[in-house]
Amino acid sequence: MLNYLAERYKTIIKRKYFSNAQDIKSKYAFIGTGRHATTQLYPVLQYLGVPLKYIHSRNIKNSESMCAIFKNCIPISDLETLLNDNEVKGVFVSTTPKEQFGIIRQLLEKNKHVFVEKPPCQNLNELSLLASTHDQSIFQVNLQQRYSPSIKILKKQTTGSKFYRIEYLTGLYQKEDVLTDLFIHPLDLAMQLFGKIKMCTGKKIISGSAVTYLLQITHENDIIGDIKLSTAYHWQGAKETIEIHTGNSLYYCNFPYELKRTFFPTPILGVPVDKILHSPIREEILLNGHTISTTLPNHTSYLYGFYQSIKHFIDCVEKNKNYDDFEGLKQLYELIEQLKQL
Repeated sequence: MLNYLAERYKTIIKRKYFSNAQDIKSKYAFIGTGRHATTQLYPVLQYLGVPLKYIHSRNIKNSESMCAIFKNCIPISDLETLLNDNEVKGVFVSTTPKEQFGIIRQLLEKNKHVFVEKPPCQNLNELSLLASTHDQSIFQVNLQQRYSPSIKILKKQTTGSKFYRIEYLTGLYQKEDVLTDLFIHPLDLAMQLFGKIKMCTGKKIISGSAVTYLLQITHENDIIGDIKLSTAYHWQGAKETIEIHTGNSLYYCNFPYELKRTFFPTPILGVPVDKILHSPIREEILLNGHTISTTLPNHTSYLYGFYQSIKHFIDCVEKNKNYDDFEGLKQLYELIEQLKQL
């Protein structure tokens, strides 16, 4: 009986996987063949069975190489072909940060649904132009951490938060704008988890080619946060950690693999009994991605939220659901503009 149930479960899972491609009726295109796209985005599209009609790259050889992976996919090096093809409903964009604004605007003008890798633009003025160009098209920026399992769990706990701390530490970043290209993720998470920001104060520290931001955030619900963003460390030990204090416990997330809750002992008549009795610490493991399990929930793309983010976009296109987050993006870019003045 147990063997039958196990085999039945496997069959259901397989059918669900194979039905993904069958459920996708629209045609899609991809603009970009960079390292991030090829390692994080294309594999998810392939897994979901997304039918790509075009892959665009300035280097046609790159387009031809990627098209070999997708059935009946056409390599192109000019945008006009894609823009004027009414069969293409949704377009994935992952190019350089400076290029993306112009590309997105053209796509929105042609009423294409757009999924774009962050950042969609360089500043608040460009974001306003995109919002004014946007009509009924779906517009989703790939701030994929919002969709990760650890953040989904934490979001349910933030109503009882007292204060929090976020640290985002990397090595040198020598490309474009470190705020929009790199630090946009933790800043977005602070707003996603704790709501609108009422006040932000901070310091910007330059050490050689590295930059560090030390920020204190007050949210409209009076939750206080300390945020440290820095490129003064190293990439081999790059990390993003989140601590949330709820009064009787502490949530600790070593994003994206580890999430645990530590319970604080209850004092008796104000006396810290645990200090006297040396009572054991009680912890609850809420997420552990460091396992040998090879199932989808333990895959890196799932733990980081790439899979869920892309699937959300596909579902919106296929079900003709309106989606954009221009209001949230506006608040995020207003904060980034403020930090640029430090």
